[in-house]
Amino acid sequence: MLISFGANIVNSAPDRNKTIEAYKKFDFLVTANIEWCDTADISDIVLPAATIQEVGGPIGMNGCLVWADKAVEPKFVVSNNIGVIAELLSAENCRLMVPGGELERAGASACLSGRHALRNISKLYFQKCFISVAAADLNAGYMVDTEDEAELYQILMQHSEQTTLLLDYSKFGQRALVPLCPLHEIRTVISNIQMPETYKSYYFDHGVTVFTTIKDL
Repeated sequence: MLISFGANIVNSAPDRNKTIEAYKKFDFLVTANIEWCDTADISDIVLPAATIQEVGGPIGMNGCLVWADKAVEPKFVVSNNIGVIAELLSAENCRLMVPGGELERAGASACLSGRHALRNISKLYFQKCFISVAAADLNAGYMVDTEDEAELYQILMQHSEQTTLLLDYSKFGQRALVPLCPLHEIRTVISNIQMPETYKSYYFDHGVTVFTTIKDL
C-alpha cells in the first residue's frame, strides 16, 4: 500500500508513463490532496486534505520551516451539479471538489455524469451526502430515471455516514423507471409541508427523521 499525501507525483515526476506503471504495482493506493489531481485519477481512495490555514502548525516550504496559526475551519464540498458549483464559487471558507464527467442537461439544470464521474466518486468517502429522486411510492420505494443515476446514488449512500433526501411533495405517489431503495433505507428526508399524511405516518412508524419547509424545494 502507498499513501500519497499532499503530492502529485504522476504530474511532477520526470517520466509520467513510468510513474503510472510503477504506482499501479501497489495493491492499494490512497491519495490525500487539497484538489483533484493526476495521482488521484489512478488511486483506489481519494481523501480531501486541509490547507495549512485550516489546520495550523509547521510546514516545510522551499527548505524553510513555516508556522501558521489556524485561520478557518475546513469545509469540504464535493459536487457534480453545475448549479451547486456556481453557487459555491463565491462562498468563503469552502473547499469545492468537482470529480468531473460528461455534461448532462435536464431542463434548466445540468450536472457532470457518466462513467468517468462514477469512477472518481467511487474513490471518495463522505460525512454527509444529499440526493434527490424522481419518484417515491410506499410499495416500490424511491425511484430514479436512469441506471447511471441509480448507480451513482448507491455509491454515495454506501460511502456516506449520513444520507439526506431532498424530495418535492409532488414526487410522492409517483413511479419512475429505475428502483433505488426502500423508503426506510434513507433515514433523513427534507420535503415540503404538503407531504401526504400517509408518507408522514410511514416515516414516523419507521423512525425516519422528516424536516418540512414552507416554500417549494
